[in-house]
Amino acid sequence: MKAIYPAIDLMGGEVVRLQEGAFETKKTYSLDPIEAALSFEKAGASLLHVVDLDGAKAQETKQTALIKRLCAATNLKVQVGGGVRSLKDVTKLLEAGADRVVIGSLAVKDPQAFTAILKEVTGAKVTLGLDCHLDEKGNAHVATHGWQHTSNETASSLLDRYSALGLTRVLCTDIKKDGMLKGPNFALYRSLAALYPHMEFLASGGVSCKEDVFELKKTGAYGAIIGKALYEGRLDLKEVLT
Repeated sequence: MKAIYPAIDLMGGEVVRLQEGAFETKKTYSLDPIEAALSFEKAGASLLHVVDLDGAKAQETKQTALIKRLCAATNLKVQVGGGVRSLKDVTKLLEAGADRVVIGSLAVKDPQAFTAILKEVTGAKVTLGLDCHLDEKGNAHVATHGWQHTSNETASSLLDRYSALGLTRVLCTDIKKDGMLKGPNFALYRSLAALYPHMEFLASGGVSCKEDVFELKKTGAYGAIIGKALYEGRLDLKEVLT
């Protein structure tokens, strides 16, 4: 697997984790965000995934100053998402030191604006955030607004729309798996990788142990986002980076 992203979810400047994206399930960890990032770097990580949960909920970036300090404190390539609603937001985060910016809701609500961003900063700087609720038939419907709303868009409709516009990387989360430590949706990533072999899919949600990471590699996923399993001591980052 080419990309392992340890994750830091920020709320009020603190490191937190949610379950299934529900803000009322917030669990706060004692680690300072910068200390957490430095610990990941010390373990051998070269990448970091950061989510501005306050921004996702408010639909505008909220913690750019902290993200700037975090980027400056390490040599990690930082991927940032949460509350990104415009080219101005993207530019601000890139100027703060982010290597990539994750955009989810905007791609659903305003395809024209998302397409313009892709053309302006290129697909090398944008990751599509594909946050999914699966229905009883297994169809993946895309959630927006910090996972608080489910749209009529499906994962395939978005990928079909943007695959020819320079988009190369997709962060796909099965929301029901997120923060639950019960294993990822392997079938979802296997299906997406087969349907869109030119895309780099990052699997997010449910990773609980090193075996989950090794199994994800078999699905064709390009990488994985790992959060709660690290903070709960269920997974040693060094074991999946080697």
